[in-house]
Amino acid sequence: MVNPATTPNELVAEKPRVESNLLNLAPLIILLTYLMMGGHLFLIGEGDYHAEGSFRHQIILSLSFFLAFFVLIRKRKLSIEILKANWLLLILLLYALISCTWSPAAFVSFKRWLQFLGLVLIGMAAISNVSGMKSMISILRIFTAVSLTLSFLLPLIKPSAPFMINPGIWNGLYGHKNLLGAACLIGLAVWLPAMFNKSSKTERRVSFAMVLLSFLLLFLSRSTTSLIVCVLMLSAFFVIALRLPIAVKTLLIPIPVLAIYLLIVNLTPYSPMEFVLDIVGKDATFTGRTDLWVVVMDSFMENQYWGLGYNGFWVGEFGESSYFTSSLNWNRMSQAHNGYLDILNELGMVGFAIFLAFLGQALFRGFRFLKINRQAGLVFLLIIIIAILSNFMESSFCRLVTPTWLMFLVSFVAMTPVNRNGFGLEPEQSGEKQLRKVQYV
Repeated sequence: MVNPATTPNELVAEKPRVESNLLNLAPLIILLTYLMMGGHLFLIGEGDYHAEGSFRHQIILSLSFFLAFFVLIRKRKLSIEILKANWLLLILLLYALISCTWSPAAFVSFKRWLQFLGLVLIGMAAISNVSGMKSMISILRIFTAVSLTLSFLLPLIKPSAPFMINPGIWNGLYGHKNLLGAACLIGLAVWLPAMFNKSSKTERRVSFAMVLLSFLLLFLSRSTTSLIVCVLMLSAFFVIALRLPIAVKTLLIPIPVLAIYLLIVNLTPYSPMEFVLDIVGKDATFTGRTDLWVVVMDSFMENQYWGLGYNGFWVGEFGESSYFTSSLNWNRMSQAHNGYLDILNELGMVGFAIFLAFLGQALFRGFRFLKINRQAGLVFLLIIIIAILSNFMESSFCRLVTPTWLMFLVSFVAMTPVNRNGFGLEPEQSGEKQLRKVQYV
């Protein structure tokens, strides 16, 4: 797919070959079916993606990872170019792998590292076809549309577990209100940009309906974390997407915040203060997340520079976290409810610095990709912003296989600046010049 006569910094796509895109996207489809279509709930009986010991769980992940590896082996040259362009991600992967050697649960850490690697391979496989990126966005829209629609209908049909745990609090296909909230945020990210597609009136109507459904389910889930992230994401969307003068954009930023405040005051049983307290803790004594953060920081102080080891802290009742969670009378805790603290604790200051550089590169790619294809760039950038914001209250970065972490890695890899015009995008006129050259990060 790469012309050998080009220079290392300038890759020109050959004439696209007609080939099936199904095999390239199959790993992503399998994992999305498992994570977003209730597969984890019905096959495993778990709603929080932490059933690592389940044989079915391992089979599904192994199938998708090996299939992605098979796809990339068939396209070795392109795969190598993608890996070279993602050198910072490779450094993070390598450091995480090395940290497994000093983890108190080395085997568990290594298994979780393989999941990290597998998600990267799935992202690479999804864009390795001529029309991979466009097809990938279409698949994300289909999966979010179907999963959110079912998440709305099933609690109406069966208003009990697992679709609705407490009256008025919806879990949908996800088994937990925060996971449904995260799915709604992903739905907003993939459908909001389509509302501004001037070439298709039908697509605008469908996207408008899906955005409304995402907002409705976000409210029904009662996920305060997702609601706050939604407000901040919408503020960012106004600034990035709307082509308006800066002064007008500045005035628009507070509108989502004001709308959420009015929603809390008029349509929920919470007062504004109770709403804030629900985010940082369980009640007005601030017990909850804040106690957990203190525990994680205590662990970090013992391994400040190199960390405890990749995913080596939250490993169940026999892990390093068991003593702390038992003292707090919390069972089955698997995260610190702050992704940055978890990375700081498990990868240390060295790994945390690498990860922050990786996040910076992700944002840089997102803003640059807007100049190449505005609609696709908005989808990927919004997913990255959602992941960055949500990890202040929930841990998904480098944490097992969750929809948010999967979408973040897929979005990051999808914007890899290699052979850009070979991935089947239809560039806007303003982005044609950028497509003639590959600009390495």
